[in-house]
Amino acid sequence: RAHRFGAAREPNRRRPGPRPRGRIMAKKKKLSAEEKAAKAAEKAAKEEAKRRKAEEKARREEEARLAREAEDREFEREEAERVAAEDATLAPTREESAGFHARRDAVLARRSLNARDEYEWDRTLRCVSTPDPRDGVAFDAWVVDVDATPPLPFADAFELMETCESVAGECEVYRARAAEDGDDDSREALTRRKRAARRAAESVADKATASCLDRANEHQDEATGYVGCVADHDGCREWCALWANHVKNPRRKTIDFPGSAGKFAAELPKQVLTAAVAMRARRTAVDAHSELCTNELMAVSGAGILAVDLLSLPPLATTRKGWTVKPRSSLTDAVERVR
Repeated sequence: RAHRFGAAREPNRRRPGPRPRGRIMAKKKKLSAEEKAAKAAEKAAKEEAKRRKAEEKARREEEARLAREAEDREFEREEAERVAAEDATLAPTREESAGFHARRDAVLARRSLNARDEYEWDRTLRCVSTPDPRDGVAFDAWVVDVDATPPLPFADAFELMETCESVAGECEVYRARAAEDGDDDSREALTRRKRAARRAAESVADKATASCLDRANEHQDEATGYVGCVADHDGCREWCALWANHVKNPRRKTIDFPGSAGKFAAELPKQVLTAAVAMRARRTAVDAHSELCTNELMAVSGAGILAVDLLSLPPLATTRKGWTVKPRSSLTDAVERVR
């Protein structure tokens, strides 16, 4: 206000600002030539010490490697001398037992030939109707005939499946012979035929299952609407149990199969019970899966396999005025597994 009415104006004074934070950098002092030379010499000395240390480490590692190699060579020399001394000691015994081993090999070879001849004679006397697995053309024709077989009742299907397994067993016998003789081509071919025979047996079982599900009305309980069918073979060594549900809102969650199925019971989740699916529990006397396993812990020896499958459910036949109407679909002669 004083300045406004002509008062003398005070000179500008610099207001004190905040003090700078941190350390104030001093100006770098210029080094003289002697100081630069001293620092360069010190740096060179450090690098030289580092290089010498690395060379010393490399030298020690090389000496240790050479010492290990010398020790290994000495061990190999001593081992060779020991083996040579043992061979010289056992040479007389080996010569004495050479005749025994030759006679033993001859006896084993003769016994193997006799066993092969007995097997062939037994097969001939049994008058088997199945083809010789070594005949590829006859075997392929037999597989085609089995695949073309219409759906059979479980009693007949079990017999045909047993025939397929006997063919697979013969394939295994001849495969072992081919492996013993060193015939790799025959061994691989017989391995493929054994698997083909077992696939044919699975096809027979699937067709029988499809036929049973197609006639589910014959096995349906009128009170509950459940469908249950159990078939066994060879003293319950093999059996197949089927369950199907055509009821929209089932009340039971536990499925109990008769004693001929080994008192098999299962409790299914609601998602399965309310879906249009069927369940098949099947026990086989032969393990056809272990040879295909990649994990040795999954292999089973000397026991059968219990397999449980969920299958798509075909439409249920209806009966009106004494007439039974069966819808035809792709599930009439085949099964479709639910993944």
